[in-house]
Parts: sequence; structure tokens; C-alpha cells
Amino acid sequence: MMGFIALFIACIALLVLGIEGIVCILMSLPLFIISTLLGIVLVHRVNIRNINNPKIILALIVGYIFAFFTLDYVNYTEDLIPVTSTIVIENSIEKVWGNAIKGSQFSKPDLLLDKLGIAYPKSSQFKSEGIGAIREYNFTTGSYLQAVSKWDPPYIVEFNTKEAPIHMTENNPFWEISPTHLFGYFVSIKGAVKLTELSSKKTKVENTTWYQVHMTPIPYWKLWSNGVVKRFQKAFLENLKDDSEN
Repeated sequence: MMGFIALFIACIALLVLGIEGIVCILMSLPLFIISTLLGIVLVHRVNIRNINNPKIILALIVGYIFAFFTLDYVNYTEDLIPVTSTIVIENSIEKVWGNAIKGSQFSKPDLLLDKLGIAYPKSSQFKSEGIGAIREYNFTTGSYLQAVSKWDPPYIVEFNTKEAPIHMTENNPFWEISPTHLFGYFVSIKGAVKLTELSSKKTKVENTTWYQVHMTPIPYWKLWSNGVVKRFQKAFLENLKDDSEN
């Protein structure tokens, strides 16, 4: 019980001291709980008298702090994480391609992401056509600027991210905060929209995003980021479907 009381106090301290926001604490809570349970088990398993030496205790504390602050650097990876969403649209591949590149306003705001302070897409637009053209993908926190690297109408367009906004704003009841992890820990690298003609009036569209996560443990944070990216892609694909079928 004392372990979870300490965890509660630590979470409140993160808010009061302006270190973290409510959403990030909730997202991290499973990791906090697992760490607390491990600590409780260790306390019951280890005879504290065996390490009741100031030098040993100090070494353990310093080692823990060093490990905590260097974990992301030690586990830094350049591996790309792909996420793909697919939809089938009842129209010709030429019509769907035309709507995909013309750009449009997304009519359905993502109320869940909005409440959580996570950025969500509002519109997209190609400034021109062909390789080197810029796609402007506008979110609630700013715009992604993506340069076209492959242009093969009406089948595929690929683009590399040149500029990106922050991916969320923190909600803290005491302070306006901007934690370090909002910058550079989720990095969108590139994307693609691929069209496949299923029939003269039916087209499959695949939207793929490749990104990096620079937070440890990566498998855990992938669960969150994959879910958010899927919502981005769903907004784009459903809007494309509405434009192409109506």
C-alpha cells in the first residue's frame, strides 16, 4: 500500500512542479504501476539490513538516476515504424486520384484527440504536382510540410516530411507547460498514398506512414503512437471516400 501512496504523491508532484501534464501521466501510468510493483516485491524479498550502508544506498540512488535519464539515449534507434490503413472507394481510380491530390477540408473533427490535447488533421493540400511538390497537411497544432519523392499518377504518391508541428499540447491544471518529450520523441519521417484499381468503379486506397519513436520502452509507446496515427489516416481516408462517392 505504501508503494502506491508514494506513486500517487509522485504523480501529484509532477503536476504541481510543472514537469508533466495529466494525459502523459495517464499514458505512463501502466509503466509506473509495474515499476511500483517491482519495487514492492524487491522490498519484501531483500533484507534491507544487508544493504544498510550509506555508500551502497548512495551508489544505488545515483545508478538509478543515471539509468533513468540516459535510457532514451542508450536505446535510441533509427528504425522506422510503418502504419498502414486501407479503405475501398466506390469510384474510378482516376476520380479518386484527383480527389486525393486536390486537397480538402476534413469535415469531422476528432473529438477524442481534441479532448486529450493530441493534434489531429484538419485539411490537406498539394501546392503543385510532380516530384518536389509540397503537400501541406494541416493539424490543430500546425502544419506538416511534406515534399513529394515519388509521383506516379494515378497509382502512388510518396512524400518525405520536411517540417512538423508538435504532436500534442499538455494539460496541466496548475501551469502552462511544454515538456521535452513533445519535441523529437515522435518523428514522422515519410508517407505514401497508394491506389489499386479493383474494377472500373472500385478503388482500394492505402495510406502508409513511417515514423520513429525515441521513447523507451519503444514497444509500449508504439501501442499509443500506432493508435493515434491510425486515427490520422482514418480521417484522411474517410474524407477522401466522402469526396469521391458524393
